[in-house]
Amino acid sequence: MGYPIKLTSIQTINIYVNDINDNAPKWYHTIESNYIQLNSLKQIIIYHLEPIWEINQNSPIELKSKLNAYDNDLNDNAKLQMYIIEPIDEYQQFIGRNKLSLPIDSLYLSIHGELILYIDKLQEIYQYYTFVRVQDHGIHRQLYTDGYFFIQLPIKTMNKLELSMNSLNITNRYIDHFNKSINTNQLKINTQSTWLWFNEFKIMILLIISLSLIIILSIIIIFIIFI
Repeated sequence: MGYPIKLTSIQTINIYVNDINDNAPKWYHTIESNYIQLNSLKQIIIYHLEPIWEINQNSPIELKSKLNAYDNDLNDNAKLQMYIIEPIDEYQQFIGRNKLSLPIDSLYLSIHGELILYIDKLQEIYQYYTFVRVQDHGIHRQLYTDGYFFIQLPIKTMNKLELSMNSLNITNRYIDHFNKSINTNQLKINTQSTWLWFNEFKIMILLIISLSLIIILSIIIIFIIFI
């Protein structure tokens, strides 16, 4: 009897990863960003938001707005939901103790970012704050980004035309942001072209001045000789 024959086979398995949910959501309409130290090893960034309010024509005590965000991931990893959060101690220290938390019954926020503010629940003497979170629907992990905004009566509102123009300006701002590198390169080319043209112009001026001086000197010399 001999030894048993060992048989082996090799199978190649190709694994394609389209997205790993490595991008946290990002807010539009931000005024500034701040880093909050949670502990000795971890920092978190929080964004100051500025909702654009519109009066609800059907109810003068209601203001409407919408929070907007985006995610650079794909599919479910890019689907977002928004909700109001209670501030952690570090957030509360950052805001300070001289402001009030917005009453829970004075603000409605849908998962898609629609805001309704009931101003009859507020008092003019106070400045209010609220914290909101936008979170993706990541399959294996969910990423989020927090933001906050202030409310104090009276509140500046915009009509629908102003809102449309504001949205257009915001869209153009982000188009400019994504085309920044192209614009920068174009600016360099234009600057170089302008510089070359300016140098050529200076040379032409010098040549004209030189020729003019030669002609004037020639006339003077001829005049002296004949006199």
